[in-house]
Amino acid sequence: MIGSATIDEADLASPAIEVYGGDLLFDGGQAGAVMDAYRELVADAPDELTASLALLRLPALSTVPQPLRGRFGVRVRVAYAGSAAQGQWLIAGLRATAPALLDTVGLMGRTALQADPVPVYERSVELTSFPMLAADTLLAVAGPDATPPVPMVEIRQLGGAFVAQPRTPNGAGHRATRFQLLARIPGEPGTKASAEPLLEAALQALAPWAAENTQVSV
Repeated sequence: MIGSATIDEADLASPAIEVYGGDLLFDGGQAGAVMDAYRELVADAPDELTASLALLRLPALSTVPQPLRGRFGVRVRVAYAGSAAQGQWLIAGLRATAPALLDTVGLMGRTALQADPVPVYERSVELTSFPMLAADTLLAVAGPDATPPVPMVEIRQLGGAFVAQPRTPNGAGHRATRFQLLARIPGEPGTKASAEPLLEAALQALAPWAAENTQVSV
């Protein structure tokens, strides 16, 4: 296998030491309403804000907060490189959608955005859009009534500073792509054969909105 690594740089007028960000986690029964609020948020989002939405089946483990163990949930992650007051205003509609089981959104240092790695199998595809029909289709393969379900799917908003060409040209492409679909299944080495059909099902479900390019790195 031959691979390549790229480093992409985004020009920022004033790199933020702190960002207004964190997680909002809702009960899975509110998945449709939360998806609607998420699509509304990212439709008019300024370049300083990015957000992702994930459908999660949380394990009943001690490492998961007690109210979330063994539940199906909807997580929205946000990061806003601006004031807390403006950030609160931007996500007010999302917060008003339903009572949050967990709300960690606030001012945080950039290092707080880091996460510990876990062993997973994953597939991803870039999307040109994420309309209501795509959201409904995603719920069908990963929502509360999906059988068998994909344990974790995430819609990541792209755009923002990534769209603009940097001062020093580089080889990063696909800058106009709006979203990325990421499907993940936790698994140890040697379990790929059982994971692959579910991952492929998630990608095929959203194929009508897939970008006509090959994703190398994002």
